[in-house]
Amino acid sequence: MIIAAGVILASYAVSRIIVRRTPAAPLAARLDGPNGPDPAALAELDEGARDVRRTSGDVAAIKHVRQQTGWGLLEAKTYVDRLT
Repeated sequence: MIIAAGVILASYAVSRIIVRRTPAAPLAARLDGPNGPDPAALAELDEGARDVRRTSGDVAAIKHVRQQTGWGLLEAKTYVDRLT
């Protein structure tokens, strides 16, 4: 009985992680197109990330990039760090 409860809790935890990491990202489809990323989408992401970074700091800019793209923490942080 304890093993079954553990399996149920583990599967629930995994499903919560999967749901949290696959948000509806507005720019994701435009950045992962069949012909490569859309230049207008990249420009939009750059401009938005720079604005958020200037007004609210790096953490908020990373959060903005993650929400817009669906990227993970490392990818978003690397992207924000490379902005000039």
